[in-house]
Amino acid sequence: MKNPSRLVVALAVSFLGICPAQEAQPEFELKNVEVIEATLPNSEKPWLKIVANYSTTKEWTDSLSFNFYAIVQPSDGQSAQKARMLTGATAYVNIPAGNHQAIVYMTPGALERFGKPIAVSVDCFDGDEKRGSARSGGNIGELAQGNIRRYDGFLRGMQSTPWIVIDSGKTPDLFVPY
Repeated sequence: MKNPSRLVVALAVSFLGICPAQEAQPEFELKNVEVIEATLPNSEKPWLKIVANYSTTKEWTDSLSFNFYAIVQPSDGQSAQKARMLTGATAYVNIPAGNHQAIVYMTPGALERFGKPIAVSVDCFDGDEKRGSARSGGNIGELAQGNIRRYDGFLRGMQSTPWIVIDSGKTPDLFVPY
């Protein structure tokens, strides 16, 4: 026999059910980002939810953080010089394998003041490692060129809105620093 090691491998595969190495599936996929208008029960004022849909394949992911960006422009037809960038962030822990959502909210007051987003973007991080990005509408980088004013924290995480009671079952555990 020329190569006995090949025979040993073939027998192991046949009798023990050992399979050759398969390509690993990605542990994380940021699928898309969408803007959804919603109203709280017993209220007529609209909120906007900016939702990042993602999936994980690891049995458990310790934590993921999401940074959201929205370019908004008043709906009164004012020039692009009035466009603004709103930002917000949220984080989750104890994330089981499956499909999930990361959500931030634009309050009725911010919606009235700034108008609806013309473009949104989200970046996802596992610690310091960027895991993915998604966007909807125009290119945030191009739209944010020049002297655009930025409003950090104007997109709110669930824990600082009344939506925590309604939407908390749609996301993994929120990370809320003490």
